[in-house]
Formats: sequence, structure tokens, C-alpha cells
Amino acid sequence: MDLRPALEFEDLTPPPQHGGHAEKHVTTCLEEAPAHGGLFANAEYLLLRPRRAAFDFALTDANRDLAPTGGVQSLNYELRSGVRGGIGYRFDDHWAAGFEYTYLGSGANRTVGAPAGGTLYATLTRPGLNDEAATAQATAGLNYNLFDTLASRNFEIDHHTTARVYGGFRFATIRQDFSTVYNGGDANQGIVSTSSNFDGFGPLLGGDIAWKIHNGFHLYAKGSAAMMTGDLRNTLNETNNAGQTVYADIDYSTRRVIPVTTLGIGGGWMHENVTFRVGYEITNWFGLIDTPRFTGELAEGKYTTRNGDFSLEGIFAQFGVSY
Repeated sequence: MDLRPALEFEDLTPPPQHGGHAEKHVTTCLEEAPAHGGLFANAEYLLLRPRRAAFDFALTDANRDLAPTGGVQSLNYELRSGVRGGIGYRFDDHWAAGFEYTYLGSGANRTVGAPAGGTLYATLTRPGLNDEAATAQATAGLNYNLFDTLASRNFEIDHHTTARVYGGFRFATIRQDFSTVYNGGDANQGIVSTSSNFDGFGPLLGGDIAWKIHNGFHLYAKGSAAMMTGDLRNTLNETNNAGQTVYADIDYSTRRVIPVTTLGIGGGWMHENVTFRVGYEITNWFGLIDTPRFTGELAEGKYTTRNGDFSLEGIFAQFGVSY
């Protein structure tokens, strides 16, 4: 979603003559940009797959010995639909400002069992307690919200190419829940629940470039970067006997600066003040995952953290209109 003024290209079609002088015709690539300014709005359909680190919950071993072997079992977020939309005001052919909102929700679930003659190791539990189980049922949920305020400046490079730069502030609220129920073996309805919640804000800078093809069709590429500062709160709760016995209940919170980058490519078509375009984009949040895990050392309070990135990738389809 772009809440920036429309990119303009010079129309190379010979213009009509008036009094011996040629009139210069300018047509927009993405949406019409009247010199007197005006409102514009965009609505965008997203089809994205989120990905994150530290999503393992079990290790399945075909043998029962002192050497863990086999495959690590992890969750993967489902491909889900999301939305992005915004509204803004164009002051003239070059300057504009607006507000944009992005939402995506996703989930994941998976159940695995111990192989015949083997065992299933729980990777989320405290060592020495519910180490082995017969089954593991893992579920996760994601709630992703972005709020962007933007101002932009449009530039004409040549007759076929225009670019724009934009900046502003981003506010983010990201909620992730991850829990697993272990049963059989050492566990009796043992439950490990974790969460990773981020609330933050920071400056956002970016730009894009567009190339006119023919009759309103165009190609473009875009990129942006943000530096988000905020609170990253991670919780871990472990129980056994269907919640009757508490093995752990900790809250690990920290203040973080998290870089965010987005890259995208696409194409579109414009007619007068209406725009339609599609493309592919990737967004990466560096170091957003930092979940606590208990270590195998003898001291009960010893823990470490599992670090990693959070990303989204997929396609979008945008419809825009200006007045």
C-alpha cells in the first residue's frame, strides 16, 4: 500500500496544436495527480505467509537409547488473507501525506506422536521433568497490526521513469501465542504456553521507482526500512496434571531496537483517477523472536533465550482512487 502522491510520466503522444504552440500533456502512472490537490484512498488485499524462528516443540526418535536422533518437529504459520488500507491528502503534484493501516492474522496447529518402538522428546519443557511423551499437540496464533503516518515527495527522472521518497512514523502491535500439550510417558496433560508480544514505534523511510510501459501499464519496485523501539514481552508457563502442578511461570521483558525492512516488485494499470496493481513483497523483522528456554543445568533457575527473525512474504492486490 502506498500513501504517496501518484507518479507522473510525460505523454510522448504528439499533442494537438493551439495557436502554433504545443501543449504539454502529463499523465500519471499510478493515479491521477491534479495540481490543485485532493483526497485519495487505497484498499489492498494481502495473501501472506508469516514465518518465525524458535517454533519447535518436539523431537521424534525411532529408538529408545541415550542418543537423541531423528527430526525436530516445528510449527509453520498458515498462508492467510490480510488487509491494508489508507487515506490521505495530496497538496499538489509533488507533496502528499496520509495514514495507513495493515492487519494480518494467522495460526498454526500440528499433532505428532512417538514412533513405534521409539520416543518423543519434549523440547519446550524444563529438563528433568516432562522429558518424554507419547503425543504432542502444538497450536499458535498471530495478530499483526501496523499504523503508519507518511509524508512523500515525488520526482520525475525522465519521460518514462519517476521516483518518490517518503518518510514518517510507524506504530506496531504484534501478538504471538504458542502452546503445546504433552501427554503420555513422563507427561500427564503437561502444558507449556509461551507468548511473544511487541509494542513499539519508530521512524520509517523508503522509496519506489516506476517505469511506464504503454497505455497506463507500468512496472515498479519499492523498498523501505524502519527502526522500531519498544517493549518485547515474553512469558513462559509450564504445568502438569492438566494444570494442577506448576513447573514454571516466568515473565521475560526487555526493551529492544528492532530493524525492519520491506522489498517489493510488481506491475499495474491506471485509467484516469483509478489504479489497480499487483505484486510480491517480503518484510523482515530482525530479532523480534527472543523466547526463554530452561537449560539442562542443575540450577533450577538457569535459562537461556532462543533468538530469531520474524518475516512475512506473499502477494498483494491494490485498488486506488483519487479525487
